[in-house]
Amino acid sequence: MKRNKKPRKISLFAHLFASIMVVTIVILIAQAAVIAIMLKNQEREFTANVFDNYATRLQDYLDQGFQEGVTWTLKSVETVVKRAADDRVSGLILRDSNGNTVLTFGKTPKGLSITSVEIGSPEEVFGQGDFRQLNQPQWYTGSTLSRLYVTTEAVPGEQRLLMPRYPEPVNKQDVIGTVTLYGDMAGEEVFGSVDVLVFSPRNYSMTALLMKRVIQALLITIPIALIIALIGARWIAATVSRHAKQVSQSLEAVANGNGIVDNSKPGLKELVEIAKSVERLDEQLKRNEKIRQQWLRSIAHDLNTPVTALKISIEGVIDNVLPIDDTLLSRMQRELEDLERRVASVLTLSAMEDLDYGIRLEKIDPLEFIDEVVETLSLDKRILLDVSIDSFTGDKRLLIPACRELLINGGKYSPKESVITWRLFPSKEENRSIVMEFENVGQVDADTLDQVFDPWVRGDQARNSEGSGLGLSIVRQAIQLHYGESSMYNSEDGHVVVRVTW
Repeated sequence: MKRNKKPRKISLFAHLFASIMVVTIVILIAQAAVIAIMLKNQEREFTANVFDNYATRLQDYLDQGFQEGVTWTLKSVETVVKRAADDRVSGLILRDSNGNTVLTFGKTPKGLSITSVEIGSPEEVFGQGDFRQLNQPQWYTGSTLSRLYVTTEAVPGEQRLLMPRYPEPVNKQDVIGTVTLYGDMAGEEVFGSVDVLVFSPRNYSMTALLMKRVIQALLITIPIALIIALIGARWIAATVSRHAKQVSQSLEAVANGNGIVDNSKPGLKELVEIAKSVERLDEQLKRNEKIRQQWLRSIAHDLNTPVTALKISIEGVIDNVLPIDDTLLSRMQRELEDLERRVASVLTLSAMEDLDYGIRLEKIDPLEFIDEVVETLSLDKRILLDVSIDSFTGDKRLLIPACRELLINGGKYSPKESVITWRLFPSKEENRSIVMEFENVGQVDADTLDQVFDPWVRGDQARNSEGSGLGLSIVRQAIQLHYGESSMYNSEDGHVVVRVTW
């Protein structure tokens, strides 16, 4: 039977520290790769530039000789071939028109001395001539002259592809380019060629010293960068870990109902915001807990009132204290209806607070909506309408009972013969389309205004009146399902105004 291994827990500090170090190392590797590529490209440009300069100078010397009437030969050209080279040219290989080596000079790019050859017979030096046969017919092209030579044997039509042989220890990769030597100004008669070998920037004394210093600087700065990254990673990881631990302790304390721990120490802005959010969460949870306890007490009290009245009536009938007559039955019916209303209000609010509760939006005509609200409304107050909107969008199932509740609430707590004003007008706020205001004569205690939409909260005037204490809570929930807001305030002219907008 296999045992499920628990995943190893890694601390936040270890995660942050490792992440920062990995990022630092990746950046250093990327920088090293970029530098290597740049050096490679620089080396290629360096050697190409040296060859071009050599070829230009050599051509200038040859043209000057032509103008002075010099007839260039392999023997006479030796001096200018050497004179055209600067200290960046490591070596030269002079060949005749048939590709035979007739003169070598200098070193390979790596600093190895080239086998010395003077003007004379190449057969005496190499024995077999300066060509070797290629296995397959392929072309190797230099900068100015092909390194491939075609020779025709005695057999008609038969050709062999040959590549020049380089004196030891020269390799074909050492030759940067070849300059063709012409015996006339028109460039029609080839009497030889010069293979040019160039020091690389790593071997040339001036650039080699510079590159050495650059590499030394990199080797010194990389450990310093790693040390700085190490210290910075540890500091950042420790700081974030410490504040994250404080937030974790606060959340754990909130979950256990013990209140939050002290998060007053300064820290990272994001973590401070998280800590403040935890404080707000704790306050909200405490407030919700008080509301929940108030709910339980209020439900028990409000449901107990009609139940107790029914119980007394029934016990009185059983004990023959109360006669069974129409008066008793009517009173018991009213208590049952009151109990039914209270239970229905609790169920309605509970259903509306369900996250899965959906609304059905439709376009509503305001006048038809008002008729539906007031047609079954039993109210002994006059309603003054002020409508300045053509239509609005909402769910009638929620809005009709909410508006009835606001009208009933306004009529219940306003003086007789007073008027309730109901206004409907477009909203000027962004993301809001309509505003409804219900205004009646009266004042609400300032301490009650902030809590009047909470469940079971009742003002001083409502202590001895009928009602479940959930009417305004149902109104607020209906408006919130429309992503709107509800509020109540006392106006300066001694009126109470309830404002809802969505």
